[in-house]
Amino acid sequence: MTKNIDFNQLENSINSLNTVFEENTAKAINRNITARNWLIGFYIVNYEQNGKDRAKYGEKTIHCLADRLNKKSLSYRNLMLYKQFYLEFRMLEQPIFDYVLLEFRSDENLLLPAIKQDLIEGKTVKANCAVTDCTIGQTPSAQFKNTDLQLPPEKLFSHLSFTHLSLIMGLASPIARVFYELETIKGTWSVRELKRQIHTNYFERSAISRNPEKMSSYILSGSEKMDLRELVKAPFVYEFLGMKDTEIIEESDLEQALINHLEEFINNQEEDLRALEKDGLLHYDVPLSEIWDDALKIIPDDEIAREIITNAVNRLKIRVIDWDKDRCEKCQLCITDCPTKCISFDEENDTIVRNKDRCLRCSICYQTCPFSVIKYFIAKFSMDGSETIHATVKASNLNEDIFME
Repeated sequence: MTKNIDFNQLENSINSLNTVFEENTAKAINRNITARNWLIGFYIVNYEQNGKDRAKYGEKTIHCLADRLNKKSLSYRNLMLYKQFYLEFRMLEQPIFDYVLLEFRSDENLLLPAIKQDLIEGKTVKANCAVTDCTIGQTPSAQFKNTDLQLPPEKLFSHLSFTHLSLIMGLASPIARVFYELETIKGTWSVRELKRQIHTNYFERSAISRNPEKMSSYILSGSEKMDLRELVKAPFVYEFLGMKDTEIIEESDLEQALINHLEEFINNQEEDLRALEKDGLLHYDVPLSEIWDDALKIIPDDEIAREIITNAVNRLKIRVIDWDKDRCEKCQLCITDCPTKCISFDEENDTIVRNKDRCLRCSICYQTCPFSVIKYFIAKFSMDGSETIHATVKASNLNEDIFME
């Protein structure tokens, strides 16, 4: 054991140890869920093609299987998803087989022999080999010269969770899939960040940008990162572990209530926002007492509620849209370009309106508007254990930094 260490070294050693084990835990959960779901899909497809009594069940095979298994994580919907996952990501065969062989090599039950027989002797259909010169450091635009580009399967298996992969699986364009795989790995995106980037057409925006490399750098620098807390709260994880989702739902409700309150607070600072210069900052203090009563209605435990709020605040970043209707010339360009169609023209009142509940704060309207009707802000928050939430707001210069060069 190391001798004569001081207190700072002790703290650093324990922090490093904790980080390593947390990351290893996250990776182990990710890989187990991904491998299990892929193998379930493999077994279903293999049975549908070669099962001795498959004619008996026909199109009702998965319905009957879900009824027989009778587990929430193995519902009809999930089994169909796992089947699609296997069919879409057959190239994961080798890393999944290697992982299972390593993890279950000493297991005496029938799991490993069955997998070995099916995956080695039976041989699943091989996907095309991944290119070996695909480097994560390159920008997406530099890597899409070859339309057959595919990330190495071991990178997908080791860096992306099943939830990430299931979101990417829904994309029709193979190039878009590789784009989001690359960006998610490069930026260690959370599932929520990946979903937001897909919904705001980041792939399409990158394709038309004059400076896609700078755009990629900008997006990655401000993206929400994946962490252990997010992973543990993912629905596939607590279904996989057989956990009850009540506590997770309550925590999510509290976080959403906090976000709603802080967003409303920032939006109410209309005069300050419109007067803010490009390089300026706004600072606000939001008393915790303003949300505390509502927080205790959701989670009636002072210590747990405070911990959830503190953790949420310190990683929270909100995108704010300010809409100055007095400047609007009703050109309707924002209506045409909005990816969620949350902007519309109110003929009765002869004005442009925005549905805030549907708005993703993607900034496309801000980039489109030629009359500076829309301003786009980033608000970050922190909480140091006091009774106050600290907010810092800055104006975005997205247009000049990315699209105008």
